[in-house]
Amino acid sequence: MERVADAVRAMIRSVGPKLKTETKWGHPWSTGTDMICLVGAFNHHVGIEFWRGTSLPDPHHKLEGTGKNLRHAKVRSVAEASAPELRALVRAAIRLDRTETETDSVGSRADLLRSPPRPFRAAPARSQVVVGPPGAGRPGACGTRETVGPASRGGVYRGARSNSPTVLPSLSAK
Repeated sequence: MERVADAVRAMIRSVGPKLKTETKWGHPWSTGTDMICLVGAFNHHVGIEFWRGTSLPDPHHKLEGTGKNLRHAKVRSVAEASAPELRALVRAAIRLDRTETETDSVGSRADLLRSPPRPFRAAPARSQVVVGPPGAGRPGACGTRETVGPASRGGVYRGARSNSPTVLPSLSAK
């Protein structure tokens, strides 16, 4: 699959020669103004992850995934790496990156970084903690520990393991 990954990277360089490669979260992303795509080699395919994949036109239904923004396309051969449908996806991702920065009504990224941060609003403290095996006490529980409220407001942390759920009152409850 390494040859297929190299062919995909070469195709991305040919479609977007001005793209840079930046390491984000330990992986090399092709970037313009923002992240555009990532190439990852797996056992049976090479994946091209598109950062704004949900906003890309996909008439050939190459994109897969269910996340909020990310979509990926699977490539299984060197011949597939230069397919017109794949080149069109990369071209559309580059075009989206360029038009997004030109038509951004908020301003540039530098303006966003210079703007003052929004005030922090703490979440309201919960009044009880359920400690017990997974699923004990309430549907959807997935562990034996739960933190209730931030420590600055007297929240508690309980980590006892037991066979039956125990309801403990929170220190922050009045």
